[in-house]
Amino acid sequence: TDKTIEAEQQLWASGNYNLGGVRQASLNRTEQDIANLAQAMNDNVVPSEMFLRMRLCRGIYIEPEEIAVGRKEAKLRLVGRVGEFSKAGGYAEIATHDKKIIDQIRNGNLAFSDQKMREFQFLLGPPVAEKYLAPELYAEGEIVRFYMGTEFQAGQGDPYVRRRLIASPLMIAQGAMAFAFG
Repeated sequence: TDKTIEAEQQLWASGNYNLGGVRQASLNRTEQDIANLAQAMNDNVVPSEMFLRMRLCRGIYIEPEEIAVGRKEAKLRLVGRVGEFSKAGGYAEIATHDKKIIDQIRNGNLAFSDQKMREFQFLLGPPVAEKYLAPELYAEGEIVRFYMGTEFQAGQGDPYVRRRLIASPLMIAQGAMAFAFG
C-alpha cells in the first residue's frame, strides 16, 4: 500500500492529474490515508487544477487481523471513509453491491448534496447490480459505472479471477445461481 500511494504521489507531482487511486475500508490505515489526502488538498499540496478521484471499496481480500478488520466492520467503515473523502472535496467512486451500504451513503449525513461528486461502481455480471441497483440509482440521477476484469492476452486475467474466488468463494454459488435462474 505504501508503494502504491508513493506511486500516486509521484505521478501527481509530475503533473499527471488524470488518475485516481483506490482505498480499501477494511485496512486499518485507510482512515489516516484519507486524512492525509484531505490535508494535502487543504494545504494545496494537491494542485487546485487536480480533480482528486478515489475508488473506495470494502476490500475483498482477507488480510491479517493486525492490519485489517473483517467483512462486517469493513462495510461499516466504507460509509465513514466515503464521507471523509467527500467532505475533503474529493470525487468518490463507490464500489459496492450492498444496497444497505448504498442507502446509508445516499441517505446519511455525509455532505453529499452534489451527486456530481460521486459515482457508484459495479462489477459487470452480478444480476443484482445490472437488473436492480444500477437502474434504480441511474433513474434517481446518480452516476453509475460498470467495470470488469480485462486481459490483453489470453490467460492474463486468470490470476485476478483466482484471487477473487479464493477471497470470496461464495461468488461461485452466486454465479451458478445467476446462470441457472438468470
